[in-house]
Amino acid sequence: MFTSTSKNWLSTSVKSSIAALVLATTSLSAQANEVSVTESLVTNIEQNLTHASQEMFSTMQHEIMLSLQTQIAEQVFELTATESATEQADEVNTAIAAAKAK
Repeated sequence: MFTSTSKNWLSTSVKSSIAALVLATTSLSAQANEVSVTESLVTNIEQNLTHASQEMFSTMQHEIMLSLQTQIAEQVFELTATESATEQADEVNTAIAAAKAK
C-alpha cells in the first residue's frame, strides 16, 4: 500500500512539475515575444523619425534656396530698373544741355 501511494504521489509530482515547467517556458516565450515586438516597434519609430527629419531638412533647404533666388531676382530687377532710369535721366540732361548750347 505504501508503494502504491508513493507511486501515485510521485506520478502526481512529476505531472505537476511538467505542467509547471511548461507554464514557465510558455511565460518566458511570451515575454520574449513582447520584448521582440517592443524592440521592433521602437526600431520602426526611429526609422520613421529619421526619414521624416531627412525629408523636413531637404524641404527646408529647397525652400531656403527658392527664397534666396527670389530675393536675388528682385534685387537684380530693381538694379536694372534704377540703371535704366539713370540712363534715361542722363539722356534727358544731355538733350537739355545741347538745347541750351544752341
